[in-house]
Amino acid sequence: MLTGYFKKLWSASRRTSPWSVSVGLARTLMALATLGTLLASPATALFRPAVGDPVAPRCTGLAEASFFCVGSGPLELYKWGAIAVLAVVASGWRPRVMGVLHVWVTWSLVASAIIVDGGDQVNANMALLLLPWTLTDGRKWHWTRVEAPTAPTAGYALACGLALVAWTAARAQVALIYLDASIGKMFVKEWMDGTAVYYWFTHSTFGAPMWLRGVILPIVHNGVTVALVSWGTIVLEFFLAIALFLDRRWQRALFPMGLALHVGILFVHGLTSFSTTMCGVLLLYIGPRELELSAVWGRWREVLARRRHPPVLTPPVA
Repeated sequence: MLTGYFKKLWSASRRTSPWSVSVGLARTLMALATLGTLLASPATALFRPAVGDPVAPRCTGLAEASFFCVGSGPLELYKWGAIAVLAVVASGWRPRVMGVLHVWVTWSLVASAIIVDGGDQVNANMALLLLPWTLTDGRKWHWTRVEAPTAPTAGYALACGLALVAWTAARAQVALIYLDASIGKMFVKEWMDGTAVYYWFTHSTFGAPMWLRGVILPIVHNGVTVALVSWGTIVLEFFLAIALFLDRRWQRALFPMGLALHVGILFVHGLTSFSTTMCGVLLLYIGPRELELSAVWGRWREVLARRRHPPVLTPPVA
């Protein structure tokens, strides 16, 4: 199975470059997620003493190399420095350079901050796994489409191989995230009896906002619908986990379902950073490929062109 998978990857790389706009967009979403966390949180909230960590930020062990532990300036200044780095990463400029800084900043937040969520950890892992992809990406902007050469050199073949391995490792990580989420729920009583969504949606802290409860409450107060949503979440996450090995048609069908899941989490639970991160990694995992994105963009350009310059109808010649 794996041999056939890598043969398909290599065959695809001979038709189109592995340094795609779609992966670039995924990197942008992940960078924006971390950037949003830093923008919305004062440095005193992210970096503060806690039990077992009397000094903030955490700068012991490997964390000594953290971006937030270099020098002795005010933490707010370091926070804005990290925001600036992430803004450049999100812009898509020089992936080869900014990929390294992206790893440093996302890892530093996880290593030195007291309050981090699963999205921050996923971001740090994905930035690291994609590092060979960014280091071999010679584009000025990751929005630029690169055509595969007709006669690839040995250097291109090596760079292409490294990029494909990094991309595959990142996708395998995403598959494991969904597999863990799906299997883990099977050991929780509320998920198995179909009532978990009721408790999460009506939770006083993490539940649905008041403006959404008019839609949510009829669903969770009905035994059939609440069970379908609870079990449906487990089933969807399991299919997303195995999507790595499914046919492209299945992936196209699962992609909007996964997006709906994470957008739903954003609106119901307010987990903006986590949801943005997961939308980014889902795009990298089973989202539209380069040629598909370019085809969609091409159709949009045709529609816009027709609206700006509608065809002039001439009467038939008598």
